[in-house]
Amino acid sequence: MTETAQRGGFGGSREFRGLGAAVRAACAWAFCLLGSVAVATEGWLTDYEEAMAAAREHQKPVLTIFTGSDWCPHCRTLEEKVLETETFRDWAEGRIVLLMIDLPQQGISAEERAARSRVCIKYGVRTFPNAVLIGPDGGRITSQAGYLGQSADAWVAALDDHLPAPETAATPVVAALDGTPLKLTSGSGRPRR
Repeated sequence: MTETAQRGGFGGSREFRGLGAAVRAACAWAFCLLGSVAVATEGWLTDYEEAMAAAREHQKPVLTIFTGSDWCPHCRTLEEKVLETETFRDWAEGRIVLLMIDLPQQGISAEERAARSRVCIKYGVRTFPNAVLIGPDGGRITSQAGYLGQSADAWVAALDDHLPAPETAATPVVAALDGTPLKLTSGSGRPRR
């Protein structure tokens, strides 16, 4: 019995072995196909060029997480304890472009591995997980190598000093019926001219 089968991993569970050969092949194909897409959650891009284009368009930095989804336990812990939290989502919303560069041991093509590796080399990433904050111009702003179990609050606070202040909603200006601009106020005050 293979080590994977002994551990009950992919292909090792009784349920999986009980499937027909065609179904096992289809599942393996789907696993490989899905494996080529980083294990990114909602809101995360997985293509460097796409993320940089979004950063330039919106003039926002890119938070790039370099991960090894199928071999790096600290990467999975960072995702669970920080990146999947409401604290992180609230902090990131509207402030940064999110990019996840996943370099799993299996499940991606040699071409995709080479493209992702080039991004690692460009930013000097040698340890995983690694968070690199990249400016819209492609320059590195700051980075955090590894994950030491910090809370989501502490983890984002370490990056916070390197980001511009979050955008605040501008006070809307509307026109009165006679065409003069009115500035809306909060509270019980009436609009002012």
